[in-house]
Amino acid sequence: MPTDHSPTSAPTPGWSADAHLAPALPPPRPGWFGIAVFLAVFVALQGLYGLAGGSAVENWVVEKATVIPAAGAVALLQPEWQVRADGPRLIVLGKRINVRYGCEGTEVVFLLVAAMFAARAGWRWRLAGLLTGIAVIWLLNQMRLVALVHVLVLRREWFASIHGAIAPLLVVALATLFFLAWLRLAPADAAS
Repeated sequence: MPTDHSPTSAPTPGWSADAHLAPALPPPRPGWFGIAVFLAVFVALQGLYGLAGGSAVENWVVEKATVIPAAGAVALLQPEWQVRADGPRLIVLGKRINVRYGCEGTEVVFLLVAAMFAARAGWRWRLAGLLTGIAVIWLLNQMRLVALVHVLVLRREWFASIHGAIAPLLVVALATLFFLAWLRLAPADAAS
């Protein structure tokens, strides 16, 4: 039986034999959707961590994951300073830095997590970005604390401005650059 080449037997519009080669683009989302996701995730994370204030979770984040490694880093760089971790405090040469809520880097982590959830990316790419980004922010925050100890000991008059403005803005700026690089390097088929 001969093949019918009439217009009624043509393939349906939008279908092609090589459609499996190119990933299907997800439908566009309204601009407000990403902002809403970002705000919802950030507020939820901040709220949950706020509820953990004074708990074993906050103590672990501040003391074990932040203060102890920072004291170890300073001790490697300046062993004669005899720095030590004392709960949420770094003590060096009779001076102390109190690591409180916000000083442990969680707010920057929450900003990054919220931004990555708001971005259009596949779950594997997002998970890789989250794990790498959290590690990068932790490292940046450790560098910030080590620098603050050095400023406290060597240039105490600079401490307030570096602690209150310069260092936090620098960490946020570098985390933003990480996020933008993550977005730019996203595989073409990572959008979902």
